[in-house]
Amino acid sequence: MTKGSLYYWFRDKQDILFFCQNYSLDRMLSDAARIRRTGAPPAARLRDLIRSQMSCMLDELAGNAAHIQTDSLDRRRWKLLVAKRDRYEAEFRRTIAEGVRRRDFRPVDAPTAARAILGAVNWTITWFRPEGTRTSEEVAADFAELFVEGLRNRK
Repeated sequence: MTKGSLYYWFRDKQDILFFCQNYSLDRMLSDAARIRRTGAPPAARLRDLIRSQMSCMLDELAGNAAHIQTDSLDRRRWKLLVAKRDRYEAEFRRTIAEGVRRRDFRPVDAPTAARAILGAVNWTITWFRPEGTRTSEEVAADFAELFVEGLRNRK
């Protein structure tokens, strides 16, 4: 694809950035809804949420930082994306809070735990290299296990 053909579909860089952001958030929200509908226990759903997001970011989007960079968007588009991002984060919060209520997870503040997980997961786009020694699936499995087991109630 040439630069000229890209701008046939998009007016400017803002359009491209918005499209990338909007696509990835729609994709992750769809996966989150599918995972919620499984009715699996919170630990299994949290593992799946982490793996799904990492697959989207590292494989489908090839580690594209456009997924998390919104600073240069105009206010209207930025607000649309923030609303979707907040809905996505809420799925993590609900899953963690349910795990705490069921005593599968130790007592934690669900918003803080969700942001810690999402921050670590989002940061992988800065350091993960597909040509490295570990696959994206292996890294995602490690992240899922690390976070879920870190929340596990050890009574």
